[in-house]
Amino acid sequence: MPIPHPRPRTSERHRRCNRRTAVLLFLLAAIAWPQPVEAVDFTAYWEHRARGGEELETQHSYVQRYTLGAGTGLTLQPTHAISAGANVSYSRRDHDTSDGMTSQEQITPSASLYLSNDIFRTGLTATATESRGDAVSTSRSDSWDASLASNWREPYWPRLNFTYGESTGEQQSREDAKDKTRRYGFNLDWDLQAAELFYGYTATRSSGLALDDSRSESHLLRLETGAALWHNRLNFQVSQQFQQTDTSLAIRADADDSFALPLDPGNLLGRTDPDEPPTIQEIEWRSQLPLTLETEHWGHFGVGFDFSRQVDRLIIELDEEMELVPSGINEMAWTLYTAGPGDAFWTAVGPVPAVFDQERLLLELEVEREVYAMKVVARNTTGGELEITAVRAVELITEDSDLDTRSTSHRTELGLRARLTPTLIATTRLSLDQAESTSDGTSRDTTRRRVSGNLNWSPHRYLRPSMGFSETRQEQSGTPDAISRSYSLVLASTPLPTLNVSLGARFTDNYLDNRLISTSDNYSLNTSAQLYPDLTAGLNAGFTRNVREQLDGSAAALTDSYHTRLTLNARLRPSLTADFTGSYRESETTTITSPRRETSRSSSTGSTVNLGWRPSDLLNIRLGHARDWDQHQDTYNGTLNMALVRTPVTRLNLRYAATRSDRTSQRYGLDGSWDISRNLVLRSRFNYQVAEHHLWNIQSSLSLRL
Repeated sequence: MPIPHPRPRTSERHRRCNRRTAVLLFLLAAIAWPQPVEAVDFTAYWEHRARGGEELETQHSYVQRYTLGAGTGLTLQPTHAISAGANVSYSRRDHDTSDGMTSQEQITPSASLYLSNDIFRTGLTATATESRGDAVSTSRSDSWDASLASNWREPYWPRLNFTYGESTGEQQSREDAKDKTRRYGFNLDWDLQAAELFYGYTATRSSGLALDDSRSESHLLRLETGAALWHNRLNFQVSQQFQQTDTSLAIRADADDSFALPLDPGNLLGRTDPDEPPTIQEIEWRSQLPLTLETEHWGHFGVGFDFSRQVDRLIIELDEEMELVPSGINEMAWTLYTAGPGDAFWTAVGPVPAVFDQERLLLELEVEREVYAMKVVARNTTGGELEITAVRAVELITEDSDLDTRSTSHRTELGLRARLTPTLIATTRLSLDQAESTSDGTSRDTTRRRVSGNLNWSPHRYLRPSMGFSETRQEQSGTPDAISRSYSLVLASTPLPTLNVSLGARFTDNYLDNRLISTSDNYSLNTSAQLYPDLTAGLNAGFTRNVREQLDGSAAALTDSYHTRLTLNARLRPSLTADFTGSYRESETTTITSPRRETSRSSSTGSTVNLGWRPSDLLNIRLGHARDWDQHQDTYNGTLNMALVRTPVTRLNLRYAATRSDRTSQRYGLDGSWDISRNLVLRSRFNYQVAEHHLWNIQSSLSLRL
């Protein structure tokens, strides 16, 4: 008699996997009805990349991708109200690392189902991704999202939208390395004709290895109204907004496996400067990101917060699409500067170590200090350009922590626009912001009031004056009360149809604790003229005086700067253009740090001439010359873009760029494509740089679409 075996018990993990698989199978089965579908589409993509250079090991990477679907997916629409789609993609990447060639594979099936009618619309999407590789353990992630929204268009009926979604992720090497997130959302948008009401609610709950439990809940309520009165002579807008966000984090970490907590800065700094920074540097927040840090130029990158925060790493991100990554990034010398509340100048701390991650193109600076504001400065000594895209700050949590925060904000806005006469328009705007933030039992209150106004008068084209005024008052716990006040006057004129002239003046005063700490006076002249049909000219000139003083009176600085710029643009022939730019800049700064007084002067005179020739779409040549008259330094540059082959199925373009000054660099490039057939396309790209460090990069890809 056979011995009966007990039925094996299904684990909770397998039951969850079965449920996820069932959802995908249901969606796939839903689109498997015998209904007309779009043409099934299969795409394949193969790519090879290699890069190297002088003193660099050659690195290779191979990529292959396959996708089954129609366009973005296999889709059908059995009725006008129902539509569905499915997609399966597979990719594999092999690349060189310090441990040799490693590979990584990924497969991602996805499916979607949508239903729409005159009353509502709903949708369900699901995606599963599995990755495995030599350097990392097998991981799996699943996600699905559902939505239900109103579809009516009746007056005075609110528009509603509900969303819910879940996502999970796990690693095969560790059973406890599992992340799960749930998302909820609800929106209400109600147009009442005389006013518009909006309410939004979002909530997320996450759990995982590093985050034992994370909860976030946010409410946003906004009411807007406005009207145009007396034949549009008076317009006004009023809005009131309330927002509350609650966040709870239960972090599980230790010294060997820290958790990187991203910080949200209130101010961001990212700019470049060809000149070496002075000993005493004024604090200014100006972000030009993303930016290009040229060779031998200085980069300034920093963050500022509303209160002191612990910052362990300052991360500078490089563009992932950089074709030629210069060597020597790790050798760049970074200097750290810090500042406190009410400071007008940066305080130098000293050098900080930096580590460059070649795989992720990240530069991590180990700052490790509690600061109110910080920045790092370095000179680009790599011999090539650096494409900087972002600056981030993180805090490393090395022990179990529970973080609870609540932020509440109220915002009231009023805007008025009045046409007093056909030629006189007055505008004003008032706003009041009140915010309260509570974190770990510490409460911080912020109140910000702002009023601005502008008066524009246009009696004639010969005279168009305008006046402006703005004032901002900020009161924040733990920091000095701040007031910023500015006035402006602009006189614009068009004395001739081909001539525009503008004169402007702007005065700004800044106070901390009712003490004047800085003033700025700016005067400007801007003109533009069309001298001939093919010749235009522009002249810009200005003078600025800045006075800044430390709140405690320990330091002060006075800066006077002048600048002027002349530009000429001419079209000599239909295919030949030329432009000229001449500039002069002078600056004098006097710094007083008791008992020392220093005066520094700098000036620069420069000119550039460029000549462009484009006889056809096949050839484009541009030559340029720039001269620094103070340093007696000349820079010559030229670019060439030539289409060597251009047929209906093949293209081959040559790129060449050369720069000659105290350093000489040349760049060669070839871009080619070959449409082997309607379905098969070959593309190649090659770059080579001849400079202090030789670098090269090659990329070839073959794509198939059926």
